[in-house]
Amino acid sequence: MTFRATVAAVASLVFTASGCGGGGDSPKPAPPPPQVQQNSDARVIRRWSDLLRHGQVNAATALFAVPATVANGTAPTQLISRAEIAAFNDSLPCGARLLYTTRRAPYTVATFELTNRTGGLGCGRGTGEKAATAFRIVHGRIVEWLRVPIPPPPRAPEV
Repeated sequence: MTFRATVAAVASLVFTASGCGGGGDSPKPAPPPPQVQQNSDARVIRRWSDLLRHGQVNAATALFAVPATVANGTAPTQLISRAEIAAFNDSLPCGARLLYTTRRAPYTVATFELTNRTGGLGCGRGTGEKAATAFRIVHGRIVEWLRVPIPPPPRAPEV
């Protein structure tokens, strides 16, 4: 499976509507609801967003593995050096406050409220809006950072 196909599959898994199938003879069971994550992946994501929001680009960059793959509304790109990862983090105009995460293996999807960030170019009209990113974290390091549509909130309290 190509990387692009993997991203598309993750997006469809994360954002398929729940409920029974319509019009068929046998209804399809609803997928299980997303689960709120309070695990090590969520801690890494929260740490990354807090560091970046406070202008600590190098510390946020240290949470990524090398190489890492990113896609922020673009085709996935593999970053092969710490400098490329730092440039990616620095290019994000907004900071982000983690609202909640849901698990859709092998990804943890984080939903954020966008904020201004120290050292950023300014979030402008994006401030206060929501954004979501699918993270794949291996051994405590971010190996994939993929912008995705905002999933519905989980049924449990926010993390």
